[in-house]
Amino acid sequence: MHKKRIHLATPILLFTFLLFTILGFGQEVVKIDFTKTLQKIDGFGASTAWHGALSEKEADVSFGNGENQLGLSLLRLRIDPNGMNNWGSEMNNARKALARGATVFASPWTPPAKMKTNNKLEGGELKPTEYGNYVNFLNSFIDYMANSKAPLVAISLQNESNIKVDYESCDWSKEQMLDFCKNYAHQIKAPVIVPEAFNFDQAYSNAILNDSTANSHVAIIGGHLYGTSPKADPNALTKGKQVWMTEYYVNEEDILTCINMAKQINDCMTSNMNAYVWWWLRQPGCNLITAGGNAIKKKGYVMAQFSKFIRPGYYRTSASFNQYMGVSLTAYTGDKQVLVAINRNTKAKTLQFEFTGDSITYLQKYVTSATKNLQKEGTLEVIDHKFIVELEPQSIVTFVSTNAPCEPTSLTPYLKIGNEPLQQALAINVKASTTVQLAPQPDSLGTWSWSGCIVSTNSKIQTLTPVADCETVATFTNQCGAKSSLNFNITLIPVGIDETGLSKAFCVYPNPVIDGHLSLNIDGLQEQLPLKLKLYSLEGKVVFEDVIDKVVTDFALKLPPAIYLLELSNKHAVLNQKLVVK
Repeated sequence: MHKKRIHLATPILLFTFLLFTILGFGQEVVKIDFTKTLQKIDGFGASTAWHGALSEKEADVSFGNGENQLGLSLLRLRIDPNGMNNWGSEMNNARKALARGATVFASPWTPPAKMKTNNKLEGGELKPTEYGNYVNFLNSFIDYMANSKAPLVAISLQNESNIKVDYESCDWSKEQMLDFCKNYAHQIKAPVIVPEAFNFDQAYSNAILNDSTANSHVAIIGGHLYGTSPKADPNALTKGKQVWMTEYYVNEEDILTCINMAKQINDCMTSNMNAYVWWWLRQPGCNLITAGGNAIKKKGYVMAQFSKFIRPGYYRTSASFNQYMGVSLTAYTGDKQVLVAINRNTKAKTLQFEFTGDSITYLQKYVTSATKNLQKEGTLEVIDHKFIVELEPQSIVTFVSTNAPCEPTSLTPYLKIGNEPLQQALAINVKASTTVQLAPQPDSLGTWSWSGCIVSTNSKIQTLTPVADCETVATFTNQCGAKSSLNFNITLIPVGIDETGLSKAFCVYPNPVIDGHLSLNIDGLQEQLPLKLKLYSLEGKVVFEDVIDKVVTDFALKLPPAIYLLELSNKHAVLNQKLVVK
């Protein structure tokens, strides 16, 4: 067989190849059209089912959106079937999430046992004769949350209605769920989520959506992704329903697992889903944060690549590119424009982005990989609606629009008084000769400088023993030169002539507090009244305050079990005592 000789390296071809390389024509091209909006994003979140109460620090790390925080915007609660006396922890978790800008929904794993065919919390079915009572039960939870200033945005009828398990559960056929939605769901006082099938079984949801009456009684099609992959639900979309992925987990933390997790989130978004909710927030194994909120897990950083920047109310926009290049990608628009690219390849990938309908001048880049955790990697300039970037192997990269070449870094104030744990605060009161350590975050990707009552001008951590009121300014300069500052204020507690007498007459009982009742006795020092009482959490936040105007005062505390700092003060003195609530 004769072979033709092909001269690839002729001068003209070589010149053309070099020209295409220089101009970027050899890159994979991604075209983003911000004028073509798709589904609205409701949020990204996790569940506190069976967690007990979150600490303030855990809530900050999870639902705050500053440095070293996840920016979660949805919280999924468990409805305990044993009633109101067991709802306090989840209610407090909801209030903490709401206070940090998140929204809250709830799922029952089972109706109360007395409503079921087997009179147990595990398995069995809801008796048809109890459908009305089950509505009342769900409404009692909705009312409890609303009256506790923790309103729900939605409520589910049943967690994983289509799988038989040996833990808290209830079995529903699609016919039973259709019957309930058609004849009872309209009586529920919050938007209804169905069917929360373990495998996003559309046979359950389609039965409801295809019945005009039942369809009008539900708001959200929810489901889980166990044993299946994200896929679009055209019936739900046609019927105007939101679609939420409300549970999934894996235990592993390796980079391949995390890349697959990021791709799953991406695929939920490209399947026109409005929300993505991970399973446990804090529990060991499949969690996003560690207990205590002292560290974010690798999967938490993966979630943050989406949740911190794609905020509720943003819209996914059109993105066209080669689907076979080993990169997953979505784009969003809201207050800012956001791109999330996932390089699944074991080699770097170079992309050329081309924008339509934008006014972007710069993009801030954030990266999570095997060695990086939401690392801020500088600013990219967008010229003539285009930019070229290299994605490192097996990485998740988020690009966020900014009109400045370099944005200041968000700072978190941390300090330590004596041997006490670190607390998040900018202003404190201490006695003279008390050692105070100032340790703001972040602790990398920039430099610190200080002014005021400080020891060293360029150390990130400052340790001082103030002898007078003290104000100091901590300034952080990030890698691209932008500066941001924190003002710390330390006030010395005045020691008046009455402090010794007050401390001798000051009695707190019982301590520990067992049943929520606390008494204060200030016998023999009526002249010191009135006094201010404050209780602080270990994070430095006021959780209770009142005025004492009599010798013996009783209080009913509704605080979760923890250690608190009790402060009693008047114009002459400030006294502190540890208070334990069990």
